[in-house]
Amino acid sequence: GKQAFYYKKATDPIVVSGPKYCTADTTTTTAAVGVVVAETTTSTTTSTTTTSSTTLGTTTTTTTKASTVASTTVATAISSTTKIDTTTTTTTTTKNTSSTTASCLLYQTERTGTTVATVTRTSPELCQSECQTRALCYWFVWYAATNSCIMKGADPTAGKQAFYYKAATDPVVVSGPKYCTETTTTTAAVGVVNPTTTTTVTSAGAKVKPPPPPPFTDPYPTGKFTLMRPANIAPAHAIIIPGTNNVLLIERPTNPHPDINSQENGAVYSLDKMEDTQANRDAGPVYVPISKFIDAVFCSGHAQTPSGDLVLFGGNPFVWKCLSGNGSCSVSGGFNQGLDGIRTVPRTDPTNVKYGTTKMAYPRFYPTVIELPDGRPMIVGGSTTVDGMTGFKVNANFEIARFTSFGVNIETKNLPNYFVSKQRGFWYPFVALLPTGDALIYGDQDGIIVDPYTGAVRSNVTSLPADFAGRNFARTYPWAAPGRMMPMVLNSDPSADLGVNSAEFMVVGGQSEAMKYSIRMKISFQKDASTNTYTYTYGNWLIEQMPGPRNQHMVINLPNGKWIHVNGGKSGFQGDSGTATPELAAWEYDPSLPVGSRFHVHALTTIMRLYHNTACLLPDGRVGIFGSDRNNIKLIGTSGLNVSPSAYGEAEFRVETFSPRDWFRPKPVLDSLATETRTVTYGQVFAVGYTYGGSASVKQITLHYPCQATHGTDMNQRTLVLPFKSDPKIYGEVSVMAPQNARVAPPGYYLMYMVLDDGAYSNAQWVKLG
Repeated sequence: GKQAFYYKKATDPIVVSGPKYCTADTTTTTAAVGVVVAETTTSTTTSTTTTSSTTLGTTTTTTTKASTVASTTVATAISSTTKIDTTTTTTTTTKNTSSTTASCLLYQTERTGTTVATVTRTSPELCQSECQTRALCYWFVWYAATNSCIMKGADPTAGKQAFYYKAATDPVVVSGPKYCTETTTTTAAVGVVNPTTTTTVTSAGAKVKPPPPPPFTDPYPTGKFTLMRPANIAPAHAIIIPGTNNVLLIERPTNPHPDINSQENGAVYSLDKMEDTQANRDAGPVYVPISKFIDAVFCSGHAQTPSGDLVLFGGNPFVWKCLSGNGSCSVSGGFNQGLDGIRTVPRTDPTNVKYGTTKMAYPRFYPTVIELPDGRPMIVGGSTTVDGMTGFKVNANFEIARFTSFGVNIETKNLPNYFVSKQRGFWYPFVALLPTGDALIYGDQDGIIVDPYTGAVRSNVTSLPADFAGRNFARTYPWAAPGRMMPMVLNSDPSADLGVNSAEFMVVGGQSEAMKYSIRMKISFQKDASTNTYTYTYGNWLIEQMPGPRNQHMVINLPNGKWIHVNGGKSGFQGDSGTATPELAAWEYDPSLPVGSRFHVHALTTIMRLYHNTACLLPDGRVGIFGSDRNNIKLIGTSGLNVSPSAYGEAEFRVETFSPRDWFRPKPVLDSLATETRTVTYGQVFAVGYTYGGSASVKQITLHYPCQATHGTDMNQRTLVLPFKSDPKIYGEVSVMAPQNARVAPPGYYLMYMVLDDGAYSNAQWVKLG
């Protein structure tokens, strides 16, 4: 009764009345939220209160009119629930009077295992009193349709959380303490009319806010690069293994090599051991080699399955082999070609790579893979073979793989010729699952939206302006312009089809002229109920000039919505014949700032990372930076640059982290560690506990699909901003709503971060969705 109500949408009702802090006209009357009949002994007050609240589910408005004259109480309760969407408005009104007999149905199992007896009461007030006399921390809900009050929540978790409802027919919470506090005096909880107890019982888990942290001194206003323990791999691929604190690294065989006897092209790198400390060095190697990759898996595409296993499709056409020691590498005599290969990397045993007998329908060199709503991978693009740059053969189709106990079933769908014929290259194209379930495919400078299950083209993406298209504006490999989805902010209306009605993507850099610009496009969608499909409309292209030319780099979306650019070059292109001048600065892009002031040049590294570099958002919120090879071949020059060359010539085995400025701010600490996983279902409301002593407020909760980086791409990259609700009276907990369906967030593991309004963010907790 003492809380303000919060609303989040422009269409939601505005609170125009209703006591947030109820005050009485007499010393014996207290009106609280949800009270139907207010008992009083002396009053001549007539009052009308209207309370409006928006939960993570629906919007509910309850109007209560109470008139009391000379010890006589007459009450009328009007309950009105309004559901608002873009097409329909429905209102249901139910009238109840105090003369109706109400039953109090108490059920729940006590901690001793004894079932609470069913007790009949004649009013909601008496039902509330019954709840308050129980020994444990209970809460209950009032069902107006049946004039019944049902007690719930004897355990700390249920008793501590606000009760959220998702349908218009669900009950309204009229009382119940969220946090019961131990005291020797009476504390009125939400909805309590006349509490008669003098002692309440503390629920387990109640928190005390810690002292405030020291003032933030901004020690690294442009961020900081830090050297970690080196890997035994110069990875072209860096993939966060879902639900763990490990990274799968895959390299193209190279020499010289730190381990002269190693012929593995993969390793599992431990983030727990990556800090270069004596304790970590004493704990042993930071990586575990993978000896079971038997083909050229580098240059493949990848995604996770709903269970968190990794699947890798396609790869390199050459049979690579490197001689032991410091000998040269050749394209024959080593690993089998990997063009049509399918491998599974088990989440819980990543060194035990699995190969089946099934191959892809088409060989694919540089394919992109995304996870679909049903968990199946969609494999797009790539070359069927290679014979120099002019010999790439474009795959004019895509495949969907279904994993069964009997093997892998492959379905193939063709792409339209008018789209494929425009592509100067179709290698690692930008592909993203839209919240509609359709797939966006964007190539050099054109895009389409397709139904991944039928192959039907749903829409053609608006073309770029002529000044930013055509020759010298290619964006896919080998110019390797990173394509990314902007964060999607979900709403909490369960009646909404998706929780979001638009998505935005950007492509950063590219070939020659394109490498100076970042391009962004907003795609809006609306459902056609007659066909159960979506129509698409497009905003104008937003073209922003960057601080300088850049390609071959990685772009990382931080939990607070900012983007970090690392690695790459100021010129050139990927491939052994490509050359480049390295770009050593990290850039920050803040989309919340006005256009023209969003890019900022930050700290410099001394390690150049060109072809085959990778970078990932790590569970601790830093950016992990790996790899690069053929540096001595690709380099144009480093005049005027402070470069620390690799000790191994061509390949770069050093590992760095980049810590953005906001990473150093005092941050909230989530109750669970990154190595612990919680499972939530679609649309579920769940509690997120945290500890934080500072003055900043919780701004958002974000989910991130774990990083799958290679050649400038981050396959399946996805950031979702979840609806959440906090209670000002309750420290250390927010209630969060999971994405509503698998089209918005395919099933599997996600990294969840808490973000404060000063830009600070927590370490991640793993969430398994689906």
